[in-house]
Amino acid sequence: METLLLDTLHPFSFVTDSQGHILKVGRSLFRLYPTILDKETVWQAFTILEPIRFRRSRTPSTLVGEMVLLNRIGDNALQLRGHTVELPGLPKRYLFALTPLITRLEQISEMNLELRDFPIADPILDLLMFNRQQATARQAAETARLALEWENRTSKLLYKIVLGTQEALTPRDIYELSLNAIGEELNWEIGHAYIRSSEDSASLRASNIWFIAPGIDASSFQERTSRAECAPNRGMIGKCLASGQPQWMPNVRDEPEFLRRHHLPKWPNISGIMIPIIAEGEVDAVLEFYTSTQIRNPESTRRFFELIGVQVSNLVSRHSAKRREQEHLATLVYASKMATLGEIAAGVAHEINNPLYTLSLIAQVLKRLNQKRPLTQEEATVQIERIESSVQRMAKIVSELSEFSRESSRDPMVEHPLHRVISETVDLCNARLLDGHVELLLSPVPPLWTVECHASQISQVLLNLLNNAHDAISCLEERWIRVETSDTGDSFTIRVTDSGRGIASHIVKKMMSPFFTTKPPGRGTGLGLSISSNIMTDHGGRLSFDQASPNTSFVLTIPKRQRRPEQGMVSKLAASS
Repeated sequence: METLLLDTLHPFSFVTDSQGHILKVGRSLFRLYPTILDKETVWQAFTILEPIRFRRSRTPSTLVGEMVLLNRIGDNALQLRGHTVELPGLPKRYLFALTPLITRLEQISEMNLELRDFPIADPILDLLMFNRQQATARQAAETARLALEWENRTSKLLYKIVLGTQEALTPRDIYELSLNAIGEELNWEIGHAYIRSSEDSASLRASNIWFIAPGIDASSFQERTSRAECAPNRGMIGKCLASGQPQWMPNVRDEPEFLRRHHLPKWPNISGIMIPIIAEGEVDAVLEFYTSTQIRNPESTRRFFELIGVQVSNLVSRHSAKRREQEHLATLVYASKMATLGEIAAGVAHEINNPLYTLSLIAQVLKRLNQKRPLTQEEATVQIERIESSVQRMAKIVSELSEFSRESSRDPMVEHPLHRVISETVDLCNARLLDGHVELLLSPVPPLWTVECHASQISQVLLNLLNNAHDAISCLEERWIRVETSDTGDSFTIRVTDSGRGIASHIVKKMMSPFFTTKPPGRGTGLGLSISSNIMTDHGGRLSFDQASPNTSFVLTIPKRQRRPEQGMVSKLAASS
């Protein structure tokens, strides 16, 4: 019975006789106090702290029902507390039902104990375990709260960067916007961008793209940075360049490879990180950030900046791809323009030949008159005016042709009178329409109507539609083309309708696709409508086919004014903050 009590219910207890001699010891107490059985009595093994009278009575019977507190002699770290129970039977025996006096769960391992050394229902241990679980739960809840707060903050920041850089014109714009957004949102004091050197593609150079928080004097660091060497594997920047991996510095003062550490502001602690921006498989830039703020979650911070690096890398890569696509499109637009020019070349030559023929006739008239008698002032004036008129007509045609054929994709969009864009386009194809016996019907356009655009590109779209209409109705008995213009508020519409009876639905579905054409081989490239549609999209408008019209009808919709990228960027950033 006593053995069962000491091994299961009271492993830190012991049994004495009526004189206090120690007879049996619990298994856990024996582990803590292996020499206890060498002591004859309780008083030789322990210092009696409570109750005080037990020190004098030396009789366990006086302690029945009392709380006792024992301290191993010579070892204040082992204190036992509990109560005394009289066991049934003769001779009388007493159980000192004790447990270690612990206030922290860490004391269990400090005392070289394990949880299995304790009884199953130890109230003190249960309370400590409960408190530990409560503390763990609170800590987990706080960690989750901080993680959610950090996730919301970083998600907002990533969204802000993506939104703000949509209208960026160059990678430098992306880097500058990213530095400002990160510095302002995360309260990091210093940010800087190293960019790939144009002289040496294998190295980086310091840029003038900085973020410096208000009130921070970073002039020494900026000056030292401007002279920094950024070759692969030289310093932390070079290490980032060579590895293509972020470089995290919990305290830059402890990084001997960080060669500029002594030029940063004299803060007690400075954390820093460098993130590579990879575009087309190469490190295009390295963004570096520094803060004096204590980082509470360094691992999350490091992973977040890695995510920033990936996000900005994607933005730069998409920007490069978009730029290449625009260059390719500009090449196609120009090629299509030259093809269109080839179609109207005969008509343009005819337009120039007419005034040349007139000049030739005038020359013959003047020669004959001069052979008979000197020209009068009136005759000379009449012939000079005829010459000027013919020259002006040729100059106008050459000017319109030169303006149309010029590569203008890089020109800024400016305001043009809409009636002039239409009339100059008509001049280029008028001779071709007359030769084909096509009647051109033009609705009047108010001279005050202006549109912000690339005039030559809008002219190219109109010319494509007029040429397509000419070819489509060339075999019809009734041949006419009507050009109508209307004001729809923020936009103008230009409707080009011909005498044809529409286009089959299966062709309508494909006619805007590149290289699709219904013309015979050698008569069309299949790029006209596709490129025209892209041109209108780049102008913020559209090219559409009116299937409800009884005749073949295309409609151009073009905004009167172009949206300013910087205005859109500012409004988006303001809305996201």
